[in-house]
Amino acid sequence: MKGGVGGGGGGGGGSSYALHPKRRWKGFVVAVLGLVILSMLVPLIFLLGLHNGFHSSGYVSETPNSVPDVTESLGKEAGNGTIVEEATQVSPPKKGLSAPPPVVLKPPSGTNHTKIVAEVIKSVGESEKICELKFGSYCLWRQEHREDMKVMIVKQLKDRLFVARAYYPSVAKLPAHDKLSRELKQNIQELERVLSEASTDAELPLQIQKKLSRMEVAITKAKSVTLDCNNVDKKLRQILDMTEDEADFHTRQSAFLYQLAIHTTPKSHHCLSMRLTVEYFKSPLDMEVQQHEKYMNPALQHYVIFSKNVLASTVVINSTVMHTEESGNQVFHVLTDGQNYFAMKQWFSRNTFREAIVQVVNIEDLNLDHHEEGTPLVQNLKKVVILDDDIVVQQDLSALWSINMEGKVNGAVEFCAVRLGQLKGYFGEKVVDGNSCAWMSGLNIIDLVSWREQNVTGKYRRLIQELSMGEESALQASLLSFQDLVFALDDNWVFSGLGHNYNLNTQAMRSAAVLHYNGNMKPWLELGIPKYRKYWKKFLNPDERYLTECNVNP
Repeated sequence: MKGGVGGGGGGGGGSSYALHPKRRWKGFVVAVLGLVILSMLVPLIFLLGLHNGFHSSGYVSETPNSVPDVTESLGKEAGNGTIVEEATQVSPPKKGLSAPPPVVLKPPSGTNHTKIVAEVIKSVGESEKICELKFGSYCLWRQEHREDMKVMIVKQLKDRLFVARAYYPSVAKLPAHDKLSRELKQNIQELERVLSEASTDAELPLQIQKKLSRMEVAITKAKSVTLDCNNVDKKLRQILDMTEDEADFHTRQSAFLYQLAIHTTPKSHHCLSMRLTVEYFKSPLDMEVQQHEKYMNPALQHYVIFSKNVLASTVVINSTVMHTEESGNQVFHVLTDGQNYFAMKQWFSRNTFREAIVQVVNIEDLNLDHHEEGTPLVQNLKKVVILDDDIVVQQDLSALWSINMEGKVNGAVEFCAVRLGQLKGYFGEKVVDGNSCAWMSGLNIIDLVSWREQNVTGKYRRLIQELSMGEESALQASLLSFQDLVFALDDNWVFSGLGHNYNLNTQAMRSAAVLHYNGNMKPWLELGIPKYRKYWKKFLNPDERYLTECNVNP
């Protein structure tokens, strides 16, 4: 019995842990069916977007609802009190799922919120700066001259006006809301009138806050009305298209005005030229007859300046004589056109530049086409230095006259980033040496003896005849005429780029002998780069009578 019981107990113990074969098979089938069902449900959950309702405790939700919380928290720390209500609305929870608790991103302890916002703004500014650098100097100038105007309220008015215009057409179609329609229309007209007369907060009327409050109330009422969302959306798109067209128009207009400002003489400069011309015919002061012998003296240092700008040529001459010990050896030949000739004559007759001599020549009277050996102006001279009128001299240029040019004709600073071989499409097959560097203007030494020996004038005229006529052919002929005839000056003689580059090395700028404002942003224009203008402006006399009368203040 005991043995039987014991055996039964032992057998019973064994049967309690061992399943029947049929039960094991059923359990396996249930497990397989469960896996199949799960494999179908998981993709379905992700396809329907239901997985957004589940959150793990260890990770931050990435749902769109959390984004406004971040912007709102950053905005409060940055001191921005304007919060867009539409951006903070939370979509209702989906039916059948429990709504997840609102998630707010909290920065780590010790984080400087203001610094975060500043870094975000800085990154946006840097991307804009890259865009400005890419699209050229006009955008740089616009960024440099952008004024810090207080337009916070103006922006709010434009924003509310934009929203009201979107709702008004839909509300106006509802006869039951005629009063609201009239209220919206009245508020729209009031804000349009205010914005047509004011562009900054300081220009707004005193009661503007009341007008803004009335507009807010009208918009709130319009939002509470049941409307066809398609109509509102359509109107918003129309307004957006109109705004984009208007922005494109203003971009094109500003670019045109920029080009117009470059090629137009400032009003004050025109006044100066006219006043000097009138004064010349009232009481001409011609001192050039007494200095005629010095104009042709090859023992002196002769500088040639091509200019139609009184102030520009004045700065070139004044900065040159101020940095030399023997200004009595310097002779400046200013070549100008007939329109500015008498103004130039009057200006340089009434102003002296230490012991230097200034001759004003009307280039239209030289009749250059009939002089094979050069103009009478330089027939007896052996060497001249040609200066552009957009330069400032910072050192004594007397050393230029002792440079051995090794039989070359044109001494210039080379620009080897561009070689003539890279411009074959521009010059055709006339380029002899493709490795020749382009050369910079601004300061050029011309060896007139080598010029005559190489017959550069004849070569230039032949190229002009072979090339198509026009300004472009003249430039091509000028560059091709000096092939293998350019003597490379040291780079320290001329520092270029002050008329277009905002990021120049100031240390190299100070050590250069000549500063060249090549580019559109000339220092005498309002477009000039402010931080470079000071080098040019200091060589003008602000107390000169005509500058004061014509309000010339570059």
